[in-house]
Formats: sequence, C-alpha cells, structure tokens
Amino acid sequence: MKGPKVGQLFPLQFSIPSALSLACSTVSNQSEVWHKRLGHPNSLILHHLFKHGFLGNKDQFSAHGLSIDCTSCKLGKTKILPFPMHGSHATKCFNVIHSDVWGITPVALHARYKYFVTFIDDYSHFTWVYFLRSKVEVLQVFQTFVAYLETQFSTCLEVLRSDNGGEYISHAFQAFLQQKGIISQRSCPYTSQQNVMVECKNRHLLDVVPTLLLKSSVPSKFWVEALSTAVYLIIHLPSQILDLESPYYHLFGSQPSFQDLHTFGCVYFVHLPSPEHHKLAAQSVQCAFLGYSVSQKDFVYFYTMADRILISRYPIFFENQYFFQSHIDPNSDLVMLPNFDDVSRPIEHFKPGVVYQRQQPPLLSLPLPDLDLASGPEVSAPRWSSQPSHPSKRYGFLHTSLNATLAQINVLNSYSQATAQACWVKAMDEELQALQENHTWDIVSCPSGVKPIGCI
Repeated sequence: MKGPKVGQLFPLQFSIPSALSLACSTVSNQSEVWHKRLGHPNSLILHHLFKHGFLGNKDQFSAHGLSIDCTSCKLGKTKILPFPMHGSHATKCFNVIHSDVWGITPVALHARYKYFVTFIDDYSHFTWVYFLRSKVEVLQVFQTFVAYLETQFSTCLEVLRSDNGGEYISHAFQAFLQQKGIISQRSCPYTSQQNVMVECKNRHLLDVVPTLLLKSSVPSKFWVEALSTAVYLIIHLPSQILDLESPYYHLFGSQPSFQDLHTFGCVYFVHLPSPEHHKLAAQSVQCAFLGYSVSQKDFVYFYTMADRILISRYPIFFENQYFFQSHIDPNSDLVMLPNFDDVSRPIEHFKPGVVYQRQQPPLLSLPLPDLDLASGPEVSAPRWSSQPSHPSKRYGFLHTSLNATLAQINVLNSYSQATAQACWVKAMDEELQALQENHTWDIVSCPSGVKPIGCI
C-alpha cells in the first residue's frame, strides 16, 4: 500500500459532501413519497404544491430535487393525440354537466361492477363517478345525482351534454329531463370528440388506475377502489386548465388538505376491538390500504382473513412497504388480466362446525373381471425422499395471521356458557342426533346393586 507521508504521519484524504447535496437528497426522497401519495402526478403539479407550502415548509424545497423517474408512470400512462378543447364554457357551477358511461370492464371485480358513469361540471371540472352493474341503472344514478345537487348546493342543473348512447336517449331518461327542465345536448354519432371534456377525463382516470395498481402490485379485482382513489386525488390536485387551481377549490372556495393522504396499497395496521383478542395475542392486523371513504372521514382497507373491504380510522401506515407481493409483469397488458372467481363475503362470528352423518353406505358386491397379471409391465415401487420434512414456519403459532385468527375465537370455559348461546345449543343437538342415528350406544336396564355414574 502506498500513500503520501508528511513527517512521521500518513494523512488520509476524505471527500466531504456539501450541504446542498444532502438537501437535494432529502427533497428527492420526500418528493418521491408525495408523488406516490398523490397518485403519481407530473413534476409541474408537485413543484406548484411545494412552492406554495401545501406539502410542508416551502423554504426547504428546491425545484432541482423534483425530477422523478417513475417506472410505473411510464408503464401506466400512454401518449395519444389530445382532442381539441371546446370553445364555449360555463360561467358558474352546474350550468353544464358532461356525462359518459364507460364499460364493460375487461376484468371481473369483487363487487360485480361492469360500468361506471362520469359526471363533470364544466366550470369547476369537479368529477363524480358512480359504479354500475348494468346500463339500466344510469337513469336511477342520474336522478340521485340531480337530487344531490339540489340538496347540497341549492341549485338546478341546466344542460346535460352526453353522447347518443341508448341510456341517454331512452324515453324514460328524456322524460325525466323534460320534467326537470334540463336541456339535453348530444354529440353526433361516432364523434366522441364533441364530448371532449368527459372523454379526456376518462382517459386521465384510466391512466392513473393502472399506474396505482402496477406500483403497489394490488390485484386488478380492486379496480373499483383504485378508480375511486384516482377520482379523489384528481379533484384535490391543481389543474393546468384551471390555472393551477384544484377543482375542489373552484367548487367549495377553500384549499384542500393533503395531510391525510397515504400511499395506495401500502401496509395499514388496524387495531382489533377488545372482544376479538386477548392480552397475549396480537393487538392489530396488517391490511392493505385501498383509498378514502366518501361518506365518512375514514380509510378504506382490505382485510384478507375476512375477504372484505372495510373502513377504519387507525392512522398507522407503513408507506414504504406494500401489502401485496409483486406479481405483475411490467411487459404484460394489465387490461387482459384473467378473471377472478372470488367474491366479497361478509364477516361472520365463529360458529361450531356442522356435524355430518357418519353412516356408511352399503358395499356392493361386484364381480371382478379376470386379469392377466403376467401380461402387464412390471411396475416399480414408488421412491420416497429420505429428507426429513418440516412444516412451514408461516403456519406456526408465532405467525401474526394465526394469532389474529385465534384471537377472534371466543373459547368457552363451562357448559353454562355454551348453553347461553344458540349456535352451541344447535351444535349439541345435531351431534346428539347423529350419535343416535348411528346407534352409537344401546339403552339397557341398570343391573341391581349397581349405581350409575352421574354427569356434571
């Protein structure tokens, strides 16, 4: 080893990074987290939010650290030629509403939805999305939407712009428009460019949805939750069409809050209620964060052991850790994923298992054909591995999923506790009936001088 020598010492040369490099690294890490929280917006939107202090102290951020290379954005967002924007615009909210129905979805959803209908306010660009199982539900959803506008905003819809879909030109739909005094403006057949606003909005939504799914490896059956999250984030983000103001601000007149946003698909810890666990069991379970509740100020999550979408308000997130393991091939087409057969099932309390009949069917005596055992080839005995087998560690008693499942089972300590619950009484009756039908015992007279053994 060779090195410079100064007197009797050998000095070591170190390169000390500058404070600017550390600051840029910090900004880059925080910008990546906010990029995921906000649904993968472009760098211009992030720069605007950081510049005006919506996401923290604006003095510590610099535009040099906001350049993000996101692979999921490149995979999920495609580039096509934009439609020309319409020349006329509304002068106030709810003068004009644009609407369109999208579907059929190419993947099977856990909620069995096949379509969604979009309503966009021409003035504020605020967006509402309703999910449908059939196009017949469009009229009912539109009636609900009109009632919502009249009640919450004390206003009436004036013009509805749509295409010539059968759901919009039906007699019942047109009769409702005439009853409410709403003017129907429809585009020419096969000219979707005339309904450019809703077409661009649907394209925007369908760009964000696969990006969220690809980044978090969330299965495509949760496509509804991804789309709901995309709508929630888009109406809160600044829009270039609105001079970098958000649709939320144009409709409600106040700036939206970004403090409750979290990364889609990350690990979300849900605290178990007291009756569902004991002191030595796990106090919470890991779930997948899937968005935000519209009717409540809570978070939407997927509980794997119950196979249900639930709502909770426990703010414990691991935003740098995704719940689902990576299973999506970036080179594959997300739209062509196979269908899923599993559906949502409600959570049920623990019940004793059903007692099955143990009577064996009578054996039938069938004549066996004469077989020439010498004519067939000799079959070698199967070979078994000599390696000792060990059970998987993820099925052990220390696994969190097992602890959470055991914590939900209410263990009975006495016969009186069992008779107080109808499900256990039913189970005992079914077991007793099965024993009697199988002739498990014979009732005989007690011999003289013998004392029967009692029961507790």
